[in-house]
Amino acid sequence: MRFSIIVPVYNVEKYLKNAIESVLQQAYSNFELILVDDGSTDNCPEIIDEYASKDNRLISIHQKNSGLSAARNSGLRVARGEYIVFLDSDDMLNVDILKKIDTIIVDQNCPELIIGNMLSMRGETISCVHDFDSKLVMSATLIETVQEFVEKYNWIPWAAYQSVYKRTFLQTNNLFYDENIIGAEDCDFFLSLMPMVKSFCVTEDKFVIYRISREGSIISAPKKNAIDGQLKVFAKAYRIFSEQENSILTKYFSDRFVNVIVLVGYLDAETADSCVEFVLENIDIMNGCSVNPKYLIAKTTWRLFGIYKGSKLLLNIKGHFRG
Repeated sequence: MRFSIIVPVYNVEKYLKNAIESVLQQAYSNFELILVDDGSTDNCPEIIDEYASKDNRLISIHQKNSGLSAARNSGLRVARGEYIVFLDSDDMLNVDILKKIDTIIVDQNCPELIIGNMLSMRGETISCVHDFDSKLVMSATLIETVQEFVEKYNWIPWAAYQSVYKRTFLQTNNLFYDENIIGAEDCDFFLSLMPMVKSFCVTEDKFVIYRISREGSIISAPKKNAIDGQLKVFAKAYRIFSEQENSILTKYFSDRFVNVIVLVGYLDAETADSCVEFVLENIDIMNGCSVNPKYLIAKTTWRLFGIYKGSKLLLNIKGHFRG
C-alpha cells in the first residue's frame, strides 16, 4: 500500500463528506483512508461509519475527545501505507494529487519527506496563497531549504498537509505529535523532524485545498490554549536557532512570537494572565524581531500600556499583527 491518509475528525459534519469524497475520487487508488473521530458530538461518527461500511479502504476510529494531535497519533499507530498523508476534515485533497505524488516518489528514489504547496478556499474562491519556485528553495539540507523559504517568501511550509512523510522514517525516529500542544502542533512536529531528515524533495504541486477562516476554527476564533501553544513553540524555536547562531531563523521566530502576543488581547484579563506571564519571562525575544514600523509600534505600545492592554489597543489597528 502506497499511502495512508489520516483525517482527524471533530464536529465538521458540514464539510466532512467533501473531504472524504476528495480522497475517494482520486484517480490513484492504492491507499487507505483512516478517519479518526475525536469525540464528535454532531453527525460525524455516523458519516464516517457509513462510508467505512461501503469501502474496505476506509478505517474508522472512535475515541474520546483528546485533540488534533492525539487524533493524528491514533492514525499513525494503525497506518500501514508506505507514505503518510495528513488531511484536515474541513479541507480537500487536490484533484488527482496522489498520482502526482506517487510519480515524485518513484522519480526521487523514495525520499523520507516531500514538501509541497497548497491552495486556499475562501467561500467558493480557490487561490494559491504561497506561490513559490521549488528550484529557488531546494538546497542540500532541509534546514538550508527552510532558510531559503524564509529569505525568499518569509514563510515556512510546516503545515502537516503540506508534506508527505515516509512512514518508516517517522517510526524509526519515534516521531509523533506532542499532544500537549494546541495551536502550533504542526510547527512543533516539523521542527522535530528537521534535524533527522536525510532525503527530501520540494515540489510546486498543490497537495490540498485549505479552507480559510472556517467558523469555530482555531484561526478564526483564537482561544487561550492555542495562543499559549503558539507562544511556547515559537519561543522554543527562537532559543534553538539562537543557540545555533542561525540569524535568519532566529529573526523569523522572533517575528512569529511577537505576532502572537497581540492575540492575547482577544482574551479576558483573568484568562490572559498566564500568557502575559510567559511573554514577560521571554521578553528578550522581542529584541530579535524585524526592524520595521509594525514591530516598533507594537513594542512601544506594550511598553506604554503593558502587554494585555497594549494588545487590545493593537487589535483595533487596521492590519494588526496576526499572521
